[in-house]
Amino acid sequence: MVLRGILLVALVSVAFAHGKSVKDSDSNEIAKLGVFVGKWKTAGEVFNTKFSHAAKTSSIMTCVWSPNRRFLISDQIIKKADGTVDQLGVYGYDPHAKGFYSYTFFGAGGAPFSSKPVINGNVWIYNGAFKSGGETIKTRTTNNFILRDTMIFETQYSEDGTHWVTMMKGKDVRIK
Repeated sequence: MVLRGILLVALVSVAFAHGKSVKDSDSNEIAKLGVFVGKWKTAGEVFNTKFSHAAKTSSIMTCVWSPNRRFLISDQIIKKADGTVDQLGVYGYDPHAKGFYSYTFFGAGGAPFSSKPVINGNVWIYNGAFKSGGETIKTRTTNNFILRDTMIFETQYSEDGTHWVTMMKGKDVRIK
């Protein structure tokens, strides 16, 4: 009985020690998401491609920390010529995979779009994919923080993983 109690205390101590070390070491990675915190105004241009139609877009995006500061929440209202689209994004860090992830939900419903952004300095790259006619189409969006409050972005697709076609470009400016 005493041995079982000692083992339980030892296991709980190891679990807390492991949880603390993971939490502390991951805090620096999670903090990288803070680059988005604030209110952003976007101006963009969509190009005529196989998967997009030429148009101008604008949006207001508000990014805040979740109450426990473990997730970043992005609420965006996108204005296009044919109407408004609501978009909700949730960003986090997976300490086991040592990488970031994001899930984007669109107001029209459907399954969330998931991605695993890769951060290289001031450049964030979101790789993704969607199905079209039974084929998988690869996508990537690049966010380049050229100044603290200015980010330029580009969204592309590829049917073969080698040749990329630009669907959209734009600029985000933090207004708050």
